[in-house]
Amino acid sequence: MTVELDWDSLETGIQVNLVAPEPYTESQAADMLVWEQGAIYGVRFALSAANAMPCSVRITEMCGDSACTNPTVVAAASAGAVWEALEIQPPFELVEIMAVRVRESRDRDRTWLGRFEL
Repeated sequence: MTVELDWDSLETGIQVNLVAPEPYTESQAADMLVWEQGAIYGVRFALSAANAMPCSVRITEMCGDSACTNPTVVAAASAGAVWEALEIQPPFELVEIMAVRVRESRDRDRTWLGRFEL
């Protein structure tokens, strides 16, 4: 996962650029939509947890496959990428909650998005 943070942008927001292998199936297209939701949630969560100033965020790269990637996994990856870009270490409690939600997501519907709030 690669993110770019821009505090000089005139508008705040989150842009997700997902690249799917061509050709892709309807199932893969549906997966990508829920992955995007996970990415947006993860970015918002990470910025909020870091008390970061509003900024423009662009996710420029994301890798995954339908067998083991779901919105909760993507949310955790995007949150981690934001914290890495901010050069901060999140509190252990947040990392632990994220890990629990990712483990839980393995036994849930592949569209389930676990929430990371304490």
